[in-house]
Amino acid sequence: MNATLLKGSATSHKDLHRVKVRAAEAVIILADPNSRDPAQDDWENIMRVVSIKQLDPKCRIICVLTLFENKVSSFMTSSELECWELMKM
Repeated sequence: MNATLLKGSATSHKDLHRVKVRAAEAVIILADPNSRDPAQDDWENIMRVVSIKQLDPKCRIICVLTLFENKVSSFMTSSELECWELMKM
């Protein structure tokens, strides 16, 4: 498997079309473990997942959040969610 880092906004359908997200095997969204506001960072990453799913509902998304409670309260069922807090254990 190859990974490619692409510059743009995952909340911009124009950028998602440009990077051909529909052709991707998966999209990985990583939280910033050093974020000053992890709750805000998690919320923004969840919005990125929603944006991608609007464009391509079948897209496999692996999203790493910072806070465990955001993983538990997330409404996303068709994406894989992980959490830095759990990985540290």
